[in-house]
Amino acid sequence: DIPPNILREMTRARGLILLINPSFVPDEGRARYYMRFFDRTRPSSGTKQLTIPVAVCLSQIDRAPQFMDAEPKALFEETVGDTAPVLYSWLTRFDIFKLTALGRPLRRVGDREVLDGEPRPKFVHLPISWIVGQHDRT
Repeated sequence: DIPPNILREMTRARGLILLINPSFVPDEGRARYYMRFFDRTRPSSGTKQLTIPVAVCLSQIDRAPQFMDAEPKALFEETVGDTAPVLYSWLTRFDIFKLTALGRPLRRVGDREVLDGEPRPKFVHLPISWIVGQHDRT
């Protein structure tokens, strides 16, 4: 659950970056988990739509080759399932991005995952640039 102080800050934000890990499978199932999350974060009054720019970011795409190759919208819809149309109806300005902070898969060593070499971030700047560009238009 999102702490109340974070929810308050979100309502005052001028843009949001929503990180979704496509390799994460919650115990309660993706559809229920994302519906609960989206329901908790949507505005409680007015049109019940978020009018600020929201960059929906699929993170850790280096975890599987199919994530790297997938189109962002298709990967998002596969990840959140039936809740995608609900989110689309709540957002008035959004775009979907894929990104990876590491740029390469981790390797298992015993009971740990380690990175071979230095991180090679990919696409991390795109959602930030998009949000800034949205504010330049207003």
